[in-house]
Amino acid sequence: MAFDPFLAARVRRMLAADPGITEQRMFGGLAFLRHGLMVMAVMDGRVLARVGAEGYAAALAEEHVAPLDLAGRSLNGFVVVDEPGIADDAALHAWLRRGLAVVATLPPKPPKPSKAHRASMQGKPGKPVKPAKPAQAAKAATAPPPAGPLTPAAAPASRSSRGAGRRSPR
Repeated sequence: MAFDPFLAARVRRMLAADPGITEQRMFGGLAFLRHGLMVMAVMDGRVLARVGAEGYAAALAEEHVAPLDLAGRSLNGFVVVDEPGIADDAALHAWLRRGLAVVATLPPKPPKPSKAHRASMQGKPGKPVKPAKPAQAAKAATAPPPAGPLTPAAAPASRSSRGAGRRSPR
C-alpha cells in the first residue's frame, strides 16, 4: 500500500511551521512525527490519526472513521479516517490538531542509539544478563586461575623441542 503524495503535501504544508516535525515511512505510508511521536500517517487516500485513549470513543462515533486494525488487533488511541472525512483542509486540520494535542501531553521519545553503538553491545539488546549464583561466585573466587595464553602451562613448546630445522613436505 502506497501513500497519497497529494495528501502528504497537504499535511506537510499544514505542519511546515513546526520545527519538531519529521517524516518517516511507516504502516505502508508516510508518518508525520513530532519529537519522535506519531501525530498522523498518510496512507492511500486515508489518514491514520492519533486521538489518544480519551478521545478514541468520540472519534469512532464520527462519520468516515474506523478503528485501526493491525494484524487483527485494534490499536486504542489511533483511528483511520477515510477520504471523505478529510476532503477539505478544515477537516484535515481538525484531525491534525487532535494529534498534536495528544502528542503535546506525552514526553518526547529519547533518541535511539547509533548503529555503531548497538553493534558494540554484547548479547541481545533488552535481554538482562543473569547474575551468577552465590555458590558459583564463591567457588570462582577461590579457584586457581585457568591456564590461559599468558600462563606457563598454556605456552607452546619451544621450537627446538618440536624439531627445529625439520620441515614437513607439502
